[in-house]
Amino acid sequence: MYALRPDGQIMWKFKTWGAVISTPVILEDTIYVGSWDHYIYAIDRRTGEVRWKFQTNNVVSSSPAISTNGIVFVGSGDSHLYALNLRNGELLWSYKTNNAVYSSPAISSDDRVVYFGSWDGKVRALDTYSGKLIWEHVAQGAIDSSPTLSSDEETLYVGVWSGNVRDVLELQFALSLSKVLEHTKQNTGTCNLHQYGNSKVDISMW
Repeated sequence: MYALRPDGQIMWKFKTWGAVISTPVILEDTIYVGSWDHYIYAIDRRTGEVRWKFQTNNVVSSSPAISTNGIVFVGSGDSHLYALNLRNGELLWSYKTNNAVYSSPAISSDDRVVYFGSWDGKVRALDTYSGKLIWEHVAQGAIDSSPTLSSDEETLYVGVWSGNVRDVLELQFALSLSKVLEHTKQNTGTCNLHQYGNSKVDISMW
């Protein structure tokens, strides 16, 4: 990884033991990036010195996403999405899917939900604080692409390997309510409605 001045001169370079496909994310004076050497790094943007690193069990192609409450979210080829402490790289929680997570996460504006895709063909929404599953949606193929939320956060867009443009996944309360009704008819489990602010409602099922 290279840090270049505007004139193209090298400020510093940092060597990992694998390819760096992940797009670096900068917050204040720290760069966060993943590598195919299985590590996620936090690097001083001025000196190139490592502040912390966290080891996963496979390549990291996913680009980190950082919430305003100090959590770094990043996926790994080991099938996990990881939530790490921004300051020291401590593992807060991890969520295991059924295949590699190359997709870069997206975070809701209220920092309560993280969205990501997996090669197991599912898009998931997790609670950022606990890592618990809020909902999942089965797509028509493996997911490499990174989800994007619309500006009003009513719609999540994500591409799949099926070769077709995927129908958008609506995040509206009416659709969430229909999921709850279907769930309560087919299962004996519990459903909780969590309302954040005046208009956002998330659905937790287990």
